Amino acid sequence: MQFGSIWKLSSATAELNNQAFPPDTQPSPINESIPSPPPPPFKKEASTNRPPSSGPALPNDEQKSNKSSTVFYDYGAMLSYAKRYAMSRNHNYRSYSNDCTNFLSQIMKAGGWPEVGSWPGDSRADGSKWFYGPEGVFATSYSWAAAENRFHFARTHSHRVFPLDNVWKMRVTDVLQADWDGPNGGTSPDGTIDHSMFVTARDGSGEYASELYLSYHTNDTLDKRLSRIIAENPQAWWYAHRT
Repeated sequence: MQFGSIWKLSSATAELNNQAFPPDTQPSPINESIPSPPPPPFKKEASTNRPPSSGPALPNDEQKSNKSSTVFYDYGAMLSYAKRYAMSRNHNYRSYSNDCTNFLSQIMKAGGWPEVGSWPGDSRADGSKWFYGPEGVFATSYSWAAAENRFHFARTHSHRVFPLDNVWKMRVTDVLQADWDGPNGGTSPDGTIDHSMFVTARDGSGEYASELYLSYHTNDTLDKRLSRIIAENPQAWWYAHRT
């Protein structure tokens, strides 16, 4: 549902319906009671339009770290992990058939994001929790491996990211999420985020990048040009986050 330039999620079945999880979460054979979350937040889509000028150069400290955060995460460790495992899998973690958000969570943990909650004390469906569970049981939070749930945890519950209004403002170690199709192969966005990607390289020193390179799992990819991703998915809605 659209209000001006703001998109509001009109339903939250991805978090409420035990039979229909977001596209990249793991299926669960268990019957578990899922508490009703608060109403979902507004989603502000990031523009893909790039102004004629890339804007002023970033300060030297931002060019080096690509960040201006008061939270001390290890962005170098995030980047190293993403590049090391973009084209392979870390066997210390489970892999899923749709693995993009699982991979992104591994990157964030490598950079120092602390887990919130744990199994079995906390419900996997609790949107305020983010944790990886032990092997052999369904014990990982939905926010760890599902793109939609991860969006709500990172932006709404934990406030560990903040939205960017333009994808070309992203820097290395920022995150891009996409909603590009509906259920049953529909070709239009449906309000549920489908995919998570991580920025592993950037061209240009201005506020707006001249090119960005993204890495992700499922179709394991290292340093794919953002311009190509946008061209291949012209109908998508994009959500850019500063980590």
